[in-house]
Amino acid sequence: MTAETIRHGERLPRIKVARIDPQATIEILSMLGLIEATAVLLGSVFDGELRRLRDLPVPPDRRRVDVRAVRETIGEARFAELLELGARMSYDEILDHIVAALNGV
Repeated sequence: MTAETIRHGERLPRIKVARIDPQATIEILSMLGLIEATAVLLGSVFDGELRRLRDLPVPPDRRRVDVRAVRETIGEARFAELLELGARMSYDEILDHIVAALNGV
């Protein structure tokens, strides 16, 4: 699947991506302090496009994201709003969201 992203006002082709590793991506976003982006991705895993991946076992050398800490950091209302946003996103929109969050670092 090919997606495009907008960066600096121009459309750039995106490389083909076979599969998102939601655990690793959530871990990276969280470690970078991108808590709202983390919440959006959680929404896609809990009840959206990536929900099929939520039951994959977490590798033993990694830890699960602390969902409670994410919710407490941004507040219950904002957390719910971002979960809903993530749940509505298509696969391409999720990829664009991740790229945009990382471009902001």
